Amino acid sequence: MDQAAQAMLEAGADLLREALAASDPKATLQAAGERVDEAFLMVIAANITAAQRTGQTELTERLETLNQLAIDAIQERLPPQERLVNELMMTATAEESSQLLRQNMAQIDTAFVKKLNELADDQTKRGDPEAAKRLRQLAREASTMLF
Repeated sequence: MDQAAQAMLEAGADLLREALAASDPKATLQAAGERVDEAFLMVIAANITAAQRTGQTELTERLETLNQLAIDAIQERLPPQERLVNELMMTATAEESSQLLRQNMAQIDTAFVKKLNELADDQTKRGDPEAAKRLRQLAREASTMLF
């Protein structure tokens, strides 16, 4: 592992210790701003796995809560359309995603549809055909709402 990657993971571990020790972990993560990043999520995921493996149920639950708080903090920093894409990708059914699109009609424009298709292309390149298929379906549905 190179030094930059090691430093990022160490920073994530430091922030995790801070959040675990804090009386208000949500406020700690919100105040951390850009330090709540992908490296931090990787550190939490590794710690969740370790806690599960060793049967530390209470710690696992605390870490899972921190993970959700971190995801929420990252989501809050995203521009509205990127946040909508993430919310759409987290819906469980096509009906839920359709409803979410209808609720957010003001954000749907040709640039949004183009972004969905670009993200689908990215997922295809990354070897995730299911995500790509889902994004293309969302793009088709969003484009029908433009007319």
